Amino acid sequence: MLTGKRSAPATTACRLSRNGGAPGRSIRRAVVNVANPGSHVDVTQSMLFAGKHVYSEKSMTLNIEGADMLAKLAEEQGVLLVSAPCSPAYSE
Repeated sequence: MLTGKRSAPATTACRLSRNGGAPGRSIRRAVVNVANPGSHVDVTQSMLFAGKHVYSEKSMTLNIEGADMLAKLAEEQGVLLVSAPCSPAYSE
């Protein structure tokens, strides 16, 4: 796993929204992680450290320990972490 690394290959993320183009600030606020599932933890961790919201294709991690670590990191960073599938649950 990464420790403090703050960037990932550009090919693993795509832009979802803009912050208005403020000078000196990144315009990427959220990323979609479509990397190889074996790389999801490292890529997602680097994006969370960078303060980005992350949507990860399934599976988000290959084990529960990785998922717990990413969830805790997202909470600490104040960003969202979402993983497919994310269909809303309906109840009557």
